[in-house]
Amino acid sequence: MFDKLKKFLSTFDNLTKEKLAEIERHTSMVSLAKGDFFLKAGRICHQIGFVAEGIFRVYQLEDHQEITCAFAQENQFVVDLDSFNLHQPAREYIQALTEAHLIVISHRQLQNLFAELPEFMHLYQQILQKSLLDKLKIKNIFLAEEPTQRYEFFLTHYPDIIQRVPLIHIASYLGITPQSLSRIRKNLV
Repeated sequence: MFDKLKKFLSTFDNLTKEKLAEIERHTSMVSLAKGDFFLKAGRICHQIGFVAEGIFRVYQLEDHQEITCAFAQENQFVVDLDSFNLHQPAREYIQALTEAHLIVISHRQLQNLFAELPEFMHLYQQILQKSLLDKLKIKNIFLAEEPTQRYEFFLTHYPDIIQRVPLIHIASYLGITPQSLSRIRKNLV
């Protein structure tokens, strides 16, 4: 499984075998069953997870209604950054929608890795920056587009998720009702 993280990291930096071995030494593997939580709101997020296999849903509860904020699939990270960095209770739930396997690093392990491998801090910042820019791009598209265009964007950019995630979660993510999503899907066929 660690080979998937190595391949991902190599898109940002050409790390030596020794540096990759040092990174691997600070990580561990976690497996979750479908429906299990990586994080629940109200708890402190103590680790970052790299999704080696599986799909996760990030959601919040608003007036007892689940609002899907994001999906994470293979080669992406799951974390509540505010909770992780500031050691405060998380506002989000991160739930496995499929069986999932993660490579995780705790806050303490990450700090140790920064101390032992200072250049990893730059790599970490590059990954965070790319993730933030990707989220902003999606948010801007969703704010500017009508529901049909949002769904078409989702189809184009996340074809694997469409096949593996319940439509109710996709509708929530798109900001529409499941009935509206059904109409959009019917009209596109």
